[in-house]
Amino acid sequence: MYNIFSINCKGLLGNNKLNVLSHNFHHHSIDFLFLQETHVYGLSIAKYFESKFQGKAFWSFGNNLSRGVGIIVSNRQNYTVDFFHFDCDGRFIILDLTVNGVRIRLINVYAPNNSSERVNFLNSIANYLVTNRMIILGGDFNCVCDVKLDKVGGNIDKVQLGAKIIKQWVSDFSLTDIYRLLFPDLVAVSWRNSVGVGCRLDRFYLSTSLVESVASTGIMPCSFSDHDYVYVKLKDLDGI
Repeated sequence: MYNIFSINCKGLLGNNKLNVLSHNFHHHSIDFLFLQETHVYGLSIAKYFESKFQGKAFWSFGNNLSRGVGIIVSNRQNYTVDFFHFDCDGRFIILDLTVNGVRIRLINVYAPNNSSERVNFLNSIANYLVTNRMIILGGDFNCVCDVKLDKVGGNIDKVQLGAKIIKQWVSDFSLTDIYRLLFPDLVAVSWRNSVGVGCRLDRFYLSTSLVESVASTGIMPCSFSDHDYVYVKLKDLDGI
């Protein structure tokens, strides 16, 4: 079993948040943990954070007030790192691994809130979806693809800039929004604000060849963020 989780941390510099996150990492036997908005900004703090987990951490630094993404890989897995790429803005990580002989590409994204910046950012990600590896793409996309099912409150007719790009990815690169596949009619959100607006901003897209390996997927409350954890559990990685 492979347990893959993602969370927008809303900053991890407070020690209590880090302790809760590391506890959940071990309690849920997480193998791959995607982090967004970490506020991790340098090597020394990154090394300290990594010491809290039994595994290896890969970072794209933000600053101490915004951005920053990371992927933590548990040492429970037998893997080699084939390729590691990150941007200079704390927005994405590309991590190619061979796990027990299977070649996968992990892509963790934290899309901008600003609409025009988000469109440019999402367009730039498409190049990394061209691969013969199985893709596990996750993170905070800061937009939804179905306002009727993935949004509550607010203006449900508001155009979600970036949604067309993501839908094109799904078509062009044989990706599946695994939560929506398994729960096609369920209204669900992974983020809420103080006035009752909620959106399913946090998602996993998997190579369609991995779908038969999915044991479960879901959304789980997080005590230290206005986002929830999203997760997918795979029985194996033998999709291709």
